[in-house]
Amino acid sequence: ANKYLGGGAVEAGNVQEEIMFTVAPECAVGMLFIECMKENEAIHIQGAQTYSNHQGYGYEFRFAGPHKESAELTEGKFLSKDIIAIDAINFYQAGLNHQYKDDFILREVNKAYVGFSAQDPQGSETKKPISTGKWGCGLFGGDAQLKFLIQWIAASRAKRNMLFYAFRDKGIMKGGQLVAKYKGKPIGELMALILAHTKALGTKKIKKPCVFEFIMNT
Repeated sequence: ANKYLGGGAVEAGNVQEEIMFTVAPECAVGMLFIECMKENEAIHIQGAQTYSNHQGYGYEFRFAGPHKESAELTEGKFLSKDIIAIDAINFYQAGLNHQYKDDFILREVNKAYVGFSAQDPQGSETKKPISTGKWGCGLFGGDAQLKFLIQWIAASRAKRNMLFYAFRDKGIMKGGQLVAKYKGKPIGELMALILAHTKALGTKKIKKPCVFEFIMNT
C-alpha cells in the first residue's frame, strides 16, 4: 500500500509489505529504480523467488525455515509469479472521512485498475486472478468494506477474477449476500450505489459508514 516500494523493508517495520520483501528479497531490486509511484502508476514484479517461511506479524515476525518454491517456470525460464504494487491513500494523514468522497473513491478505483491491468507473462489469454485483501486498511485507516468494493470493481473492469482474503474480518464476511446479488451486473450500477452512500453520509441521512448495509438496503 506504500507509494514508496517496499515501505520500511530496509529500515523498520514487519508488516505485510516488509515481510514480503524480506522473504522474497529479489523484490528489493525494484527499490533501486522506482523511488515513488505517481498517481497513475503501478509496479509489476515478475519472478521473485520466496526463500524463507515465516511466522507472526509485526514484532512477532520470525524466520520459520527455508521455503521450497512451488511456482512453475514460464517459457522465459523465470518463475510464474507476479506481485503488483499499488499505493493506497493514507487516510490517517488525509482525514478518515475523505475516503468516502467521490474524488478519493475514483482515485482508488483508478489506482487498483492500473495495477490489475498488468499483462500476464507471455501475454497469456487466460488472465490470472487477483489475490488481494484489506489494501490500505491497516496503518492507512481504510474502510475494509469500501476497499473490497473498489477492488472488485477494478478487477471486473480488468476482466480478472478476484480472491479476497478477509482474515476473519466479520465486517467483510457479511459481504457474501452482496456479492451474490450483484455478481454479473454492470459495474456502473454498483459504483452508483457506492457514490449514493457517500452522498447519504454527506447529508447525514445515515449515521455510520457501513457501505455493505447501505447497498443491501437500497
